[in-house]
Amino acid sequence: MVASKTLVASYSLRAKAANTGQIYIGDSSVDDTINDGYDANEGESWAAHGKWHFVDLAGIYIDSDVNGEGVELRYTPHSPNA
Repeated sequence: MVASKTLVASYSLRAKAANTGQIYIGDSSVDDTINDGYDANEGESWAAHGKWHFVDLAGIYIDSDVNGEGVELRYTPHSPNA
């Protein structure tokens, strides 16, 4: 999803409204045979909690049923001084 290390305190991923197939979110092995998919306008969110203060977006991968379809991403950058 992102090519370089990007530490975030929270993120929200949502399949684009115009998508016709499903979107799969996971690690480098993500695909439709091992992950549940999201339909258009569905997705997932994560926020820092407990001992998990950040996540690296470079470790999150996206796969789609239909070439060219994707997700919308919103995130809050991690601030090590916060």
